[in-house]
Amino acid sequence: MHKWLEKKTDELLDQAKEMSPKRIKSIRASYGLTQVAFSILLDISYDTYRNWEIGHRNPCTSAVSLLTLAEQNPKVFLKQQKQYKNDKN
Repeated sequence: MHKWLEKKTDELLDQAKEMSPKRIKSIRASYGLTQVAFSILLDISYDTYRNWEIGHRNPCTSAVSLLTLAEQNPKVFLKQQKQYKNDKN
């Protein structure tokens, strides 16, 4: 199990390196949302999201996973986010 976890961690770190500001902005644009609206959908602060998009900060590995899901499977992403918001309230 340790080797599996190590491999997964390496994969996530590689994905994080590939999550450029341009790619993050492209994901948001594919949803037709403003930075504020997309940050709300991701359940993060606007400042955090803005810093990702302008390249001042990089998303953590869990955020990279969420952004990757948003990019590759919008239906699942939106369903998951809706469920998360419902569970949170």
